[in-house]
Amino acid sequence: MRIDEKKTPLQVTVLLTAGRVPTRLLSEVHDVVRQYGLSLYLTTAQNLRLLGMRAEDITEIQDRLVVKGATIKALGMFPVPRVCVGEAGCKLGLIDTFDISKKIVARFGPRKVKPKFKIAIAACPASCANALSTDIGLVATRAGYDIYVGGKGGIKPAVGRRIVRKADEDKVFEVIENLVNFHQEKTGEKQRFHKLLEHPEFPYPQAV
Repeated sequence: MRIDEKKTPLQVTVLLTAGRVPTRLLSEVHDVVRQYGLSLYLTTAQNLRLLGMRAEDITEIQDRLVVKGATIKALGMFPVPRVCVGEAGCKLGLIDTFDISKKIVARFGPRKVKPKFKIAIAACPASCANALSTDIGLVATRAGYDIYVGGKGGIKPAVGRRIVRKADEDKVFEVIENLVNFHQEKTGEKQRFHKLLEHPEFPYPQAV
């Protein structure tokens, strides 16, 4: 495929589960950035984005990073959840956000999905991961997970609808499965969940 450098920003985005960067990958990113004269951007989705490359270097850069364990973002990939630091780094945290994020990625990561929904996980009701303003938001409580859907930022931000309370992990996976299936079946391209809340067949029509 021909890349038009005048119209297409030349960049590579590395997906990071729970915002963690493996040491050997971080070392390779450092070497690549220095060798190719790139800049490094930490995205709001907690991923690494390498900017400023030439078209002829993209494949080589991607290959080098993949060898070190990187997952390169591409169209149609299941979104890696954005998370807060969780109980490992916050006294308010009720869960290990890295653990639940890994489980979600392991279960749903191989799926191809339509853009443009996002997932966020908060380890407590303070919701530092902005789970209430994300398409699918999980908020840990002492009684289990509260699940929100339809939140969004942007020009017209919206708080998500709470559709499940006190869920265990099995229920969380079930709800995500139902929501993703509905999104796949009922949307065109780049549809946010907020626009689906009033669909007559939406599987969770009532707030709880």
